[in-house]
Amino acid sequence: GNADLWHKCIGKQLWMRSSKRELHSHLFVVVDQINRGAALINDAVGRVAVANLNVRAGKKAMSSSAFIPAASYFRAGVDLLENNLDKWTIDYDLCLLLYGLYAEACSCNGNFDLMEILLDEIFKHGKSLEDKLKGYVILVDSLAARDKLEEAIVTGFDILGDLGEPIPRAITKRVIIAELLKTKLVLRGKDIDALGPMKDETKRRVMGLLGTIFPYVYLAKVEYTPIVTFRMIRLTVKYGIHDASAYAFTAYGAIICGAMGNYRQGYEYGQVGLRLLERSRNTVWLTRIYTGLSIIKHWAQPLRAFLPSLLNAYNVGMRNGETQNATMAAHVYCLQSYHSGCPLPELEMKMRLFYDVMVAHGQQV
Repeated sequence: GNADLWHKCIGKQLWMRSSKRELHSHLFVVVDQINRGAALINDAVGRVAVANLNVRAGKKAMSSSAFIPAASYFRAGVDLLENNLDKWTIDYDLCLLLYGLYAEACSCNGNFDLMEILLDEIFKHGKSLEDKLKGYVILVDSLAARDKLEEAIVTGFDILGDLGEPIPRAITKRVIIAELLKTKLVLRGKDIDALGPMKDETKRRVMGLLGTIFPYVYLAKVEYTPIVTFRMIRLTVKYGIHDASAYAFTAYGAIICGAMGNYRQGYEYGQVGLRLLERSRNTVWLTRIYTGLSIIKHWAQPLRAFLPSLLNAYNVGMRNGETQNATMAAHVYCLQSYHSGCPLPELEMKMRLFYDVMVAHGQQV
């Protein structure tokens, strides 16, 4: 009706007359106004432009852990493309982006049924494994969130095989020792800090996926933990630094400390992980890295010294939509708070708050 037309006109005028800075500041107001009259946008070019605007609004909402509003923006973007029967042909890149973001937001909200419908669209229309990969990562994370850890791991391993990095399915002590010796040999005399960035796109995807499944392997198939860690280390030395490399060296340090009892060397590898994290300036892996560092740090520092870092890891994870890994950081925070003698009434209150957030986001692990 007339009201919808007015909202559309107001939103469009705000959009057209705003500078880049003003648009970023008032993005939600602009997009909300236009969306209320979105049904009245008849031309395909205009609908695509507004769909892209909804992508920006949704990403901004996601960065503030506002996953429900984010999902509504991504849904609006998808709806704007619905009239176009050939949308996956004409607007392929935008469809791939929108459906992926919408599925991710639904996963963060615990709306797994809708997430699976959206992922099915990506798997149906995606032109290559690379294009479908983000969808598979979302699926793996969502399976883990629903306590289907083994299914998450098997799915991840299958994709790694398709990417040319198969993981051995039968793990014995002999296999682990052989993999460790290969890794030690590769690391000998190497200055990790001097390595350049990883440029091979396929290996970058492999590293990202290995980092994604690592916490689930640790929880459900711990015998695979060293295999995944050693693979990430060797890929880093051969192909260069990936954002997940910091995570790999943190995990390697934990193995050297815990399984081999070499606390000094393990701590040094943990510090390598920390330096690589600072070098990347990417907070996506921070939550996982700090959770891993908590296993190493207590060999050299009092337990309480690292608690603020774990709390920061939780908060960063929630902001990034890393709800599973944020939950893990909260779990370790509570565990180490208990073992370091924190007052129990205060700890109980924090645990209840963490639990409420965990349930609200559909986390069952």
